[in-house]
Amino acid sequence: MKRTRAILYLSLCGSWGTMGQERAPTAPTLTADTRTPIALADLRRANWQCLMRGHLRTLVDAMQHLSAGDYVRAAEVTEDNYGLTRGQSEYCREPLFTKEASMAAATLPPQPPEPVRALFGEMQVAATAFARAAREAQRTGDSGPAWKSLAVLGGYCSACHAAYRLQ
Repeated sequence: MKRTRAILYLSLCGSWGTMGQERAPTAPTLTADTRTPIALADLRRANWQCLMRGHLRTLVDAMQHLSAGDYVRAAEVTEDNYGLTRGQSEYCREPLFTKEASMAAATLPPQPPEPVRALFGEMQVAATAFARAAREAQRTGDSGPAWKSLAVLGGYCSACHAAYRLQ
């Protein structure tokens, strides 16, 4: 009986081993990253990465505030983080930089390519449009246009990340 079990076990293991060899999955391979690289000074790159994390955090905060019906707060967090409040500039809000150091890092050469700067400008316009739509939702009670505007704003993040990468 033990011999029969041993033979059965070995034959099954052998079959599974063979099946595994015949159908071994191929290892995944990477294809070339075709996004346009953006060369920045180390401090400027760290600042940009911080700003991008801030944009993502702001999108999430705005969604939470819209979902709760707090439309004015959704507008305020967007205006604050994107530097849209009069007299306020966009800067890294993490402990990596002081406000002043973040703003100084944003000016270090080299400048990002013109298409990237243009995309950034369009994102700022979209952030302004969202803040207006969120404030309008407070007045009308209709949050649909604010949600659509927020989706447009988030689309700029996706578009930039699909076309460019930091070097």
